[in-house]
Amino acid sequence: MYASAQQRIDVNLEILLGIVLIVLAEILVIYAGIQMRRLEHYYLVCVGTVLGMLSCIGFFVGLWVFSVLTRPQVRKAFRS
Repeated sequence: MYASAQQRIDVNLEILLGIVLIVLAEILVIYAGIQMRRLEHYYLVCVGTVLGMLSCIGFFVGLWVFSVLTRPQVRKAFRS
Protein backbone atom coordinates (compact mmCIF):
# COMPACT_ATOMS: atom_id res chain seq x y z
CA MET A 1 0.00 0.00 0.00
CA TYR A 2 2.71 2.49 0.93
CA ALA A 3 5.73 3.07 -1.28
CA SER A 4 9.05 2.15 0.24
CA ALA A 5 11.64 4.82 0.93
CA GLN A 6 13.76 3.55 -1.97
CA GLN A 7 10.85 3.82 -4.41
CA ARG A 8 10.18 7.41 -3.30
CA ILE A 9 13.87 8.27 -3.78
CA ASP A 10 13.85 6.72 -7.26
CA VAL A 11 10.78 8.74 -8.25
CA ASN A 12 12.31 11.93 -6.85
CA LEU A 13 15.53 11.33 -8.80
CA GLU A 14 13.55 10.79 -12.01
CA ILE A 15 11.66 14.03 -11.45
CA LEU A 16 14.90 15.87 -10.71
CA LEU A 17 16.53 14.46 -13.85
CA GLY A 18 13.51 15.55 -15.91
CA ILE A 19 13.68 19.07 -14.50
CA VAL A 20 17.43 19.30 -15.19
CA LEU A 21 16.93 18.15 -18.80
CA ILE A 22 14.14 20.69 -19.34
CA VAL A 23 16.26 23.50 -17.92
CA LEU A 24 19.24 22.51 -20.11
CA ALA A 25 17.00 22.38 -23.18
CA GLU A 26 15.60 25.84 -22.41
CA ILE A 27 19.11 27.23 -21.95
CA LEU A 28 20.00 25.83 -25.38
CA VAL A 29 16.87 27.43 -26.86
CA ILE A 30 17.80 30.81 -25.38
CA TYR A 31 21.39 30.47 -26.61
CA ALA A 32 20.14 29.52 -30.08
CA GLY A 33 17.92 32.61 -30.07
CA ILE A 34 20.93 34.78 -29.27
CA GLN A 35 22.88 33.15 -32.11
CA MET A 36 19.95 33.69 -34.47
CA ARG A 37 19.94 37.38 -33.63
CA ARG A 38 23.68 37.51 -34.40
CA LEU A 39 23.16 35.48 -37.62
CA GLU A 40 25.65 32.84 -36.44
CA HIS A 41 25.53 29.04 -36.14
CA TYR A 42 22.64 28.28 -38.49
CA TYR A 43 22.34 24.59 -37.57
CA LEU A 44 22.42 25.33 -33.83
CA VAL A 45 19.56 27.77 -34.42
CA CYS A 46 17.63 25.01 -36.20
CA VAL A 47 18.20 22.60 -33.29
CA GLY A 48 17.14 25.25 -30.80
CA THR A 49 14.01 25.88 -32.84
CA VAL A 50 13.08 22.20 -32.77
CA LEU A 51 13.62 22.07 -29.01
CA GLY A 52 11.51 25.18 -28.61
CA MET A 53 8.73 23.58 -30.64
CA LEU A 54 8.25 20.88 -28.00
CA SER A 55 6.02 23.19 -25.97
CA CYS A 56 2.54 24.17 -27.18
CA ILE A 57 3.20 27.87 -27.72
CA GLY A 58 6.73 27.20 -28.92
CA PHE A 59 5.36 24.99 -31.68
CA PHE A 60 3.71 27.92 -33.47
CA VAL A 61 6.65 30.22 -32.89
CA GLY A 62 8.97 27.46 -34.15
CA LEU A 63 6.94 27.08 -37.35
CA TRP A 64 7.31 30.79 -37.98
CA VAL A 65 11.06 30.68 -37.24
CA PHE A 66 11.55 27.78 -39.67
CA SER A 67 9.64 29.66 -42.35
CA VAL A 68 12.03 32.58 -41.87
CA LEU A 69 15.17 30.40 -41.63
CA THR A 70 14.44 28.66 -44.93
CA ARG A 71 14.33 31.89 -46.91
CA PRO A 72 17.34 32.14 -49.26
CA GLN A 73 18.27 35.64 -48.13
CA VAL A 74 18.30 34.54 -44.48
CA ARG A 75 20.52 31.52 -45.19
CA LYS A 76 22.83 33.82 -47.16
CA ALA A 77 22.97 36.24 -44.21
CA PHE A 78 24.09 33.41 -41.94
CA ARG A 79 26.92 32.54 -44.32
CA SER A 80 28.30 36.07 -44.52
